[in-house]
Amino acid sequence: MAKDQSEDTNDNELNGDDESENNKSETFEDYSCPSFEPYQDPDVTPTPTSDDNKFLWILIWIMKFRMRFNIPETATESLIKFIKLLLDEIGDTAFENFPVTLYKARNILNIEDRFHCFAACTKCHKLYNKQEVEEFRQDEILAIMKCQHIEFPNSSRRQKCQTPLSHQIRLLNRMSN
Repeated sequence: MAKDQSEDTNDNELNGDDESENNKSETFEDYSCPSFEPYQDPDVTPTPTSDDNKFLWILIWIMKFRMRFNIPETATESLIKFIKLLLDEIGDTAFENFPVTLYKARNILNIEDRFHCFAACTKCHKLYNKQEVEEFRQDEILAIMKCQHIEFPNSSRRQKCQTPLSHQIRLLNRMSN
């Protein structure tokens, strides 16, 4: 019976250690980008002309094909040129306005590159909203924002990166980050 009690005590000690470890709140590093609103322009609606409608489905197929198979721009451009050559050989004048370049195809489909710019810390590479960094103020005075990233948040020696995220320059009448 003494043997059974000692086993129970050992089991409780092991379980107690597990519980105390589970009770510790562990903070994990967040490597996700800061929250932002993706670019959306409600005023822009594609308005293809009647000539464009004849080959619009071909351009849409090419772009979907490119996206699905992750084809580079140079290969997509070659595919567009090949389709143009093929349509010219068929001899139909309806396809005279078919684009020869990827640039023109994007214009017809009203596809624009809409990038969201982030400011990155040069030391730890943490991302920040560019506008937030440029417009950072302390006591209503334009100031240089410093990186707030903590590399090892669970360490007893944790400390913020504190690398400046921009440089302040003097313009004619004002300061700018």
